[in-house]
Amino acid sequence: MAEQGADLGRLFQDSGVDGAVIIHSSTGEEFVSGPERVDRGFLPASTFKILHALIVLDTGVVANEDEIIAWDGVDRGYEPWNSDQTLRSALQHSAVWVFQGFAREIGPERMQHYISLVGYGNENVGGPLDSFWLDGELRISPREQLTFLERLHANDLPFSEHHMEIVKDCLVWEEADSWTMWAKTGWTMRVTPQIGWLVGWVENSREVWFFATNLDIGTREDAQMRFTITMNALERVGAFNESAISP
Repeated sequence: MAEQGADLGRLFQDSGVDGAVIIHSSTGEEFVSGPERVDRGFLPASTFKILHALIVLDTGVVANEDEIIAWDGVDRGYEPWNSDQTLRSALQHSAVWVFQGFAREIGPERMQHYISLVGYGNENVGGPLDSFWLDGELRISPREQLTFLERLHANDLPFSEHHMEIVKDCLVWEEADSWTMWAKTGWTMRVTPQIGWLVGWVENSREVWFFATNLDIGTREDAQMRFTITMNALERVGAFNESAISP
């Protein structure tokens, strides 16, 4: 049963964006804003890089998170992308060109195999092999994102525990005295309306809070709302070791 006491929908209203957020705790609490939207499928954009990185490691496309991937010399207008990368840096900087190269090395058959094996979203890899998660047929809902993240956190995906721990380590976003946040962004810039994501989890001394925020992006300021809304929502439900709100 979803709790409504956090009034998370007001966070979107006050920010002037359309979207939804779903938050699960490891103790069974669920908070939802936009219940219809949290069950609707969207292009995953760069949130797919979480699964993509697991596939890269399992297929041996790279041996580890620190193997060097040589920059091809193409200036893509974003300085963190204009250099050699590793799997770790490519995840942290969301370097699209690196993962496009990975996809071509993996190939369509192996890519479909892994996505179906995991049961990721609608499992549809239709579209260009090196961009189906950006502008193809793959869709995943915010609720499905949470299920995938919960399985990753529990090392319950069909990959080695070692590879899952590598990817989780690369996703560490922020650390404080009493909590740690793991997260991945996404932004579908090739479709209309553009869609923004922030997915991940926060672990404190008591429990784990999994979250998926999804919103429409019309301006760069809207894109920033992924972070503002998510952090405010997590604070409201008590994810940062504060007293949980009353439903």
